[in-house]
Amino acid sequence: MGFAAIAGFILLLACINFINLSTARSTKRAREVGMRKVLGAERRTIILQFLAESIAYALLGTIIALAAVYFTIEPFGALVQRDLTLEILYSPSMILSLAGMVILVGVISGSFPAFVLSRFRPTQVLKGVAGLPKRGTTMRRILVVGQFLVSITLIVSTVSIYKQLQFMQTKRLGFDKEQVVNFTFGRDTGNLDLTRLKNELLALPGVENATVSSGIPFGSTRMKIMAQPESIPEDQPFESWMMGVDHEFVPTFGMTILEGRDFNPEITTDEHSAILINEAAVRAIGWEEPVGMSIPMDGPPGPDGQMTVNEMEVIGIVQDFHFSSLREQIEPMILFYDDNMSMMLTLRLEEGTIPATMDLVEETWNRIAPDVPFEPAFLEERVNEIYHSERRFAQLISLFTILAMVVAALGLFGLASYAAESRTKEIGIRKVLGASEGSLFGLLTREFTILVAIAAVLAVPGTWYFLQRWLNTFAYHISMGLDIFLVSAVILLVIVLLSVGFQAIRAARANPVHALRYE
Repeated sequence: MGFAAIAGFILLLACINFINLSTARSTKRAREVGMRKVLGAERRTIILQFLAESIAYALLGTIIALAAVYFTIEPFGALVQRDLTLEILYSPSMILSLAGMVILVGVISGSFPAFVLSRFRPTQVLKGVAGLPKRGTTMRRILVVGQFLVSITLIVSTVSIYKQLQFMQTKRLGFDKEQVVNFTFGRDTGNLDLTRLKNELLALPGVENATVSSGIPFGSTRMKIMAQPESIPEDQPFESWMMGVDHEFVPTFGMTILEGRDFNPEITTDEHSAILINEAAVRAIGWEEPVGMSIPMDGPPGPDGQMTVNEMEVIGIVQDFHFSSLREQIEPMILFYDDNMSMMLTLRLEEGTIPATMDLVEETWNRIAPDVPFEPAFLEERVNEIYHSERRFAQLISLFTILAMVVAALGLFGLASYAAESRTKEIGIRKVLGASEGSLFGLLTREFTILVAIAAVLAVPGTWYFLQRWLNTFAYHISMGLDIFLVSAVILLVIVLLSVGFQAIRAARANPVHALRYE
């Protein structure tokens, strides 16, 4: 629905262009209207004539659009990851929809010009004093502001989406995702000796670290528990995620121990009574000095078959790391030592030797675990895949924005051409009286600049509101500031000046003699 709305806005820009150009050049057809009225034509007939012309233009545009769709449907389908075919255009519902769209667009874009032109009085027209009514000029300015408003909204949206995407791609995740490859095992791995496989791979040149765990960041296989940490009131239960890891988990993922220490294979008590917690867990519990405190956790069944409870001592605080998308807040996490329930093997490879190292890893894998499929997954690719939809959304919104800018620029070029033409004598007189080319350029572009400023101010509230709602779907996001609107307004102003500047410079450099002999 969002992209359909944007497409509707672009179509609206095209309608505004048609209305503006038709009303701006109304004097060119004033004599035609006057003569038709003198010959007995009714106003209704003239309105129908102009509406028919507008619908004919819409029909011609639809034919050209269908030809464009024929050549672009495959690359566009690849961009949106949809299997798009031309068969949908042949359905009766689509044919009726296109026909209705042609009539609707033709009526919308042709109504205002038709009603304006049909009101010209024959006596004024034939005396040569007919012109565009003042309220028609006001309406044209309102429509131009509306056009700029839509354009600025799209530019602001594009800039904001790309800034958020860049923020997600560059934000420190609390772990190092580069050169990390992961293997996930199913429940049935036969007689696979995971510890042996890990040690054999760790001995390979190019493999820096290796770890086995029950889960990984941006992965799965996490558990959630309810516990009652030490010195916390019973009416304040603590909820946390848990992952079973070994003593190489933290260095393999490049995590940081802020307080205390990591698991140590030489300290045997770590295997059954030590845990690491993240900063989010410390905040949730409220401990001021968490290292050395304990959290009761379920242990293995006792001799009587009843579950036992182990007091797990906090030996270290891990810097917060994202274990899911930036759309989600970092939640409390407990890392406990357990390499028996591990279903994931993760390797950190040396930079610059990855292809050769992966060949050695596959060779060793096939020798030790020939019955287990070799299915490596690089963590960086996994993280990037999480934000694939955002990147595709950014590409689509950029495409729509470029189309909107092209449509707006074409309309502005036409309006600038008319403005320069209608003020030919004024420009000639000003040049004769000593006006510089720079002052004439400013004269012809000043109105458009003011309209851009008005549109920028009007765009702030609504655009800020809707983009803020979108950003709030991310737990971690950029902040919306006025700088984004200022940058977008400058971009639009540059496009406007490029669109009208050619006509303005051309008019300013024209020979005043030719201007004064105009008409």
